[in-house]
Amino acid sequence: IEDLEKLRKEIDLYDPALSKRPWFVVGNKMDLPDATAHLKEFGKRFPKVEVIPVSAETGEGIRALKEHLAIALGLKE
Repeated sequence: IEDLEKLRKEIDLYDPALSKRPWFVVGNKMDLPDATAHLKEFGKRFPKVEVIPVSAETGEGIRALKEHLAIALGLKE
């Protein structure tokens, strides 16, 4: 959470227009113990931020991530 807050601040300092663009978070390593609990805590801290949960290890959620990216990039409706 702290890393994300720092990153968002750095983006805003670099170019405030970038920080106004739509964004979302990819929550990786969802196959690890406590990942779901961590994701819930993240959701409490950033309730308006969309999170795409994935596991690069198992491949779970990757298809949903690709779909979301295609829509975000305007390649698909």
